[in-house]
Amino acid sequence: SNAFASAALMCTYHDALDLYGDDALDFTACGTSIAAAVATGLFRIMSDYEWVTDVLTGAVVGSLSGILIPWILHFQGGARPPLSGGDAPTMTFYPLMGDGVLGVGAIGVL
Repeated sequence: SNAFASAALMCTYHDALDLYGDDALDFTACGTSIAAAVATGLFRIMSDYEWVTDVLTGAVVGSLSGILIPWILHFQGGARPPLSGGDAPTMTFYPLMGDGVLGVGAIGVL
């Protein structure tokens, strides 16, 4: 389930944000992550850790959560126009000072 959720999450973000700036590269990243998830499922079946039905159920549940959660939370169900990967985020740095704490924090907004 985790492998398929990760693969679906990668595919969702590569599709929505055009992270590499090239459709072929984004498709390759998505395909590679799906192939790794399928290989993970097959290896678990071959080593007798899981039944085929367990892997198929995990693939469905993981893929749905990897697609639906970012679609609902970040892309607002498709209502917001797609983001472009070339837009630089706005970064703000601020000091952190307190009881035994000294450092710098950062917040970024797309």
